[in-house]
Amino acid sequence: MVEEELSAFAAACCASSSTDDEDDRPAYARLTSQQHPNSARDCCGRCGRPASRPCLCAALPREPLALRTRVTVVQHAREARKGINTVALLRPLLGPALEVFQANFNEALPPALLPAGAVLLYPAPDAMAVDTAAGAARLRALVDGGERVTLVVLDGTWRQAKRLYREFGAALQRLPAVCLEAPRDDRIYHAIRREPGAAQLSTFESVAAVLASLEGDPSLFSTLIAPLSLFVAQQVGERDAAAARGNLKALNARRRAAADG
Repeated sequence: MVEEELSAFAAACCASSSTDDEDDRPAYARLTSQQHPNSARDCCGRCGRPASRPCLCAALPREPLALRTRVTVVQHAREARKGINTVALLRPLLGPALEVFQANFNEALPPALLPAGAVLLYPAPDAMAVDTAAGAARLRALVDGGERVTLVVLDGTWRQAKRLYREFGAALQRLPAVCLEAPRDDRIYHAIRREPGAAQLSTFESVAAVLASLEGDPSLFSTLIAPLSLFVAQQVGERDAAAARGNLKALNARRRAAADG
């Protein structure tokens, strides 16, 4: 069912994209010679996809969203080197409200990354589950003081995220923590990358869910998740086509090489 919905979503986005006048697109949505940070290939200057691959701009808003919340991503070095990285899709959605910091275990986190009003997205023992009524109420009481909230996110595999939390414990463990507790039927990324449990999401999906709670706008999740939905639909379609041709093993090898940067 998930894969059928993703395929339908991809078709709708592609149809929308094909009817747009190229000159009406924002300047940053047009193909440029910008180089992806992890690739020598020419990439779309907006969504970051290689010029040889389907673009994701049809699923992006024309301008970055105007949100009260800032997002700071503390990224494991190995995740930063991956050719496929969902955090890159947050850039055109959040614009200057997003900061990505590549962690160095030999250095402390800069204090500016953790300002007053920062909350950490991590399943710490005392974390507020923002997808429950009690957790959402605690979070609202915490952030209703008027300060702009900074959502601090650890990006990497679950093992890498645990190490980030452990290594930077003095700085991170003093922050109020938020998490997602309930299994979600609308999770998407697990179609191409397995997560440990039904309540555990990709970094992108987790950020989208928590931002919707922090901003008090449940519909925000759908807006934020749209480019990831299209990306996953493209990946699933490519996988299914390769399987039909008997080339799935070669496709998986190429994807592993891309993921390893």
